[in-house]
Amino acid sequence: DFGDLFLGVSNQPSAASSSTRYLYAGGFDGDSHTNTVQFGNYNGGTGSDFGDLTAGRSEGGGLSNETRAVFVGSGTTMDYVTIASAGNATDFGDLGTSQESLRSVASATRGVTMGGNTNQNMYITIASTGSSSNFGEMLSAATIQGGACSNSTRGIYAGGRSSSAQIDVVQYLTIASAGDCVDFGNL
Repeated sequence: DFGDLFLGVSNQPSAASSSTRYLYAGGFDGDSHTNTVQFGNYNGGTGSDFGDLTAGRSEGGGLSNETRAVFVGSGTTMDYVTIASAGNATDFGDLGTSQESLRSVASATRGVTMGGNTNQNMYITIASTGSSSNFGEMLSAATIQGGACSNSTRGIYAGGRSSSAQIDVVQYLTIASAGDCVDFGNL
């Protein structure tokens, strides 16, 4: 057992982290979409209240660098917090397209949202607020509920589903340069 969240949530809360602290934002608490941001440290224990998002939501994504966490999706809303200091989220800007059930990847400089009821990827510069810009397209249209991970160079999106079928495609992008996803292989 590592510990417990401050508030139990389901239905895709957004997650982001630094090397010392993790954050969960939003989700469904059993009655409604919550706006709660909660945090914990990697040494375990019960999470704590960090602050609030600008609105309650779930099915979004989170991305971060060592300083800032940005919570995106569930429409076109983006909020940010400074990871080291608790407090309410501030409006970051807007996604250029509505994305729900999206995933996100990041380097220390740039964050990219992937999928989420659209094949459009969008990017932001994490250190500066503002609306997102078009990054490129995914190989599989309307991908939701896949898995994503990244290092400082490459973001990978695997699996998911569209309205008609499960998707077994694994695809990647290079975070520093905009462009369409490239085939990585299959699950």
